[in-house]
Amino acid sequence: MGTIRSFIAIPLAPDVQTGLRPVLEQFHRTDADVRWDMVEKMHITLRFLGNTREDLVPQLSEKLGDIARRFTPMEIAFAGVGAFPNERAPRVVWVGIRPEAALAEVQIEIEQACRVMGFPPEDRAFHPHLTLGRVKGTRNLGRLTEALKTVTFEPIPQRCTELILMKSVLRPEGAVYTALNRFPFQS
Repeated sequence: MGTIRSFIAIPLAPDVQTGLRPVLEQFHRTDADVRWDMVEKMHITLRFLGNTREDLVPQLSEKLGDIARRFTPMEIAFAGVGAFPNERAPRVVWVGIRPEAALAEVQIEIEQACRVMGFPPEDRAFHPHLTLGRVKGTRNLGRLTEALKTVTFEPIPQRCTELILMKSVLRPEGAVYTALNRFPFQS
């Protein structure tokens, strides 16, 4: 029985990708040692599953479909930047999401379904965000931390209409994502 690396996400609308490009460009100018994500690959991760048995995909898909049908499309906005674990010692650079409550409700249901299916519980609190990049070294780290204090942009709205079960294949040039199933929210 095979396994796939997988996660559950909400995709970004094309106009959000367009709106985020200038934000990402401001960070690129720091020339910090960061592996920046491409906006075309960005998504809101609701639950990383890791190595998942392929035979669980149909059952997981059924549960995700049930969850999606309990929610209507939701309006969110991408606003503000930050870093994990903090802006003084960044490891992950992110854009925030507001309001967080709407996504948190969906994520709680997903987490419960994953636990029922035997996935280990998530060990970190859910913090809705969009990863822009991961810090790889210390080159120009000071410029990056300064940018985290100064980069601003107008909130970028998005209507979230679906969940996606994604497959992730790690390659030397970066992860390749494939949508396994899509689950529309109730209209």
